[in-house]
Amino acid sequence: MQFFLLFDLGIYLSALLPWLLVANVPYPQASLPLGTFLGDTALYFVDCLPIVAAQYLMSLRFANFLAPIGIGFRAWVGALAVLSWQHANLVPYAYTILDYLGDNPAARTTAPTAGLQWFALAWFVLLTVAGYVLFATNTHKG
Repeated sequence: MQFFLLFDLGIYLSALLPWLLVANVPYPQASLPLGTFLGDTALYFVDCLPIVAAQYLMSLRFANFLAPIGIGFRAWVGALAVLSWQHANLVPYAYTILDYLGDNPAARTTAPTAGLQWFALAWFVLLTVAGYVLFATNTHKG
């Protein structure tokens, strides 16, 4: 959540810094569409929750910290590969990409993006419960 808050602050400051640092740059006239801005940020946050849960689950499974990083990177590359698949909305690593591409016809995605956050929340709950079960049944905790 901290990343998204800092990202939003950085986007806002990127509009104000030219006005603050350069003498002849006018103050931005348009107001910030705060509702749209925070709504999109919330959607991306929900889209990232299953990735966090999956990475946590893998970190409990593997003692080496590089294994979850490598598997997560492979899963992200795999998500890029399945974007043109009509069932790409079943792949949790593709949710942020699908949300970003949205209904853009040039993106050539065929997966439906409606209800994507419900899929993300379902995957998050499933992976979090699996992570908890793995943690609770692990004999070596630490």
